[in-house]
Amino acid sequence: MTRNDYYTAKRSVEDLIVNLKSTETPPQIYNCGDGAVIEGTNWLDDSGFFHEMEQVPLSEGVVLEDFLDQLSEELGNDSIDDLLSGVHGEIQKLCNGYERMLRSARLNGRRDLCNLVNEIRETLAVLRPHAGEASVTGVQVMAFQVLKGTLQHFMYVGLCHGMACEDDELVDFVRAWKGGFEEFLGMVPGHFHKVLVMKRAIEADPWAKRHKGDRDPEYSPEQTVSAS
Repeated sequence: MTRNDYYTAKRSVEDLIVNLKSTETPPQIYNCGDGAVIEGTNWLDDSGFFHEMEQVPLSEGVVLEDFLDQLSEELGNDSIDDLLSGVHGEIQKLCNGYERMLRSARLNGRRDLCNLVNEIRETLAVLRPHAGEASVTGVQVMAFQVLKGTLQHFMYVGLCHGMACEDDELVDFVRAWKGGFEEFLGMVPGHFHKVLVMKRAIEADPWAKRHKGDRDPEYSPEQTVSAS
């Protein structure tokens, strides 16, 4: 039994190994952990690991154990849980902000649509620290990366179809585009929470049986998931 996010990472690594081994100069990959079996790797116990490391040339006076201590850092489960919870909170803030932007926007024509899309584009150009903070946090960056691609997709769809559709179709299109955008922003925080933050037994979690490129097993366009 393992954590759902660890299992996802394991399967992603196995996909990467398959791709690497299909190259002209495939690397030799070892699994040095005492946990999951990773397909495509050779497992090394402690003695085997140190034997391999002893073959690595080090500068004169450098002790192998000291060298490894400098490269390693213990990471507890609580750290990962706290970060994911923080990312969820940041996604909620971002979605709330874009929802307010959509609600306050006037959308009576192409000019209004272009102004709104440009306003969204400016927020995606530079990631700035929160008020009172000296720098952007890692949690901010991760939440930003999670949302950025889909926000850009909505922008492109809005502009391309808004510029191309006939005048008598524009009002209906903009209404549908705005409604879909607002539905996404209202759904995604709760969905992120359900997939990555909520504690579920691995047997009952459909994500544990999916590869990273598979379709979302829990999303239905007809169902809006409330934010948590």
